[in-house]
Amino acid sequence: MTPHYANPDTESFRYYPSNIDVIEWLGAYYIETQFCEKAIQFFERATLIQPTQVKWQLMVASCYRRSGNYQKALETYKDIHRKFPENVECLRFLVRLCTDMGLNEVQEYATKLKKVEKMKEIREQVNHFAFKKLFPSLLKPFCVIKHLF
Repeated sequence: MTPHYANPDTESFRYYPSNIDVIEWLGAYYIETQFCEKAIQFFERATLIQPTQVKWQLMVASCYRRSGNYQKALETYKDIHRKFPENVECLRFLVRLCTDMGLNEVQEYATKLKKVEKMKEIREQVNHFAFKKLFPSLLKPFCVIKHLF
């Protein structure tokens, strides 16, 4: 069943301007219909409602990029990077944009990206090792299943 706010002509947004589901749907609708400038308004509102959610800020930057406003996209990604320095997706887009725009900053962001990816990998290994040490009995059934195949 289609949600009640599935048509941007409905009154949902007028009655629920802070409903994140309505805002997200409308933003996605405008991206899908190639009206990225209109989608930005909704994702910026989502950013105000949920400022600690990097997702909305990345969507704003993505809309600028999709609409061809690469300078504004770059500025937005840089701002996101200042707030969320370990966000891999943001760093990947900074590397891509700087490469496409021929900017010298590409090396700086590429280095940061490698460091963040390495730290993430180390964190995952430490977590896995800690889990194995703390809960070895939970892993035994998986070892038995693995040997059956």
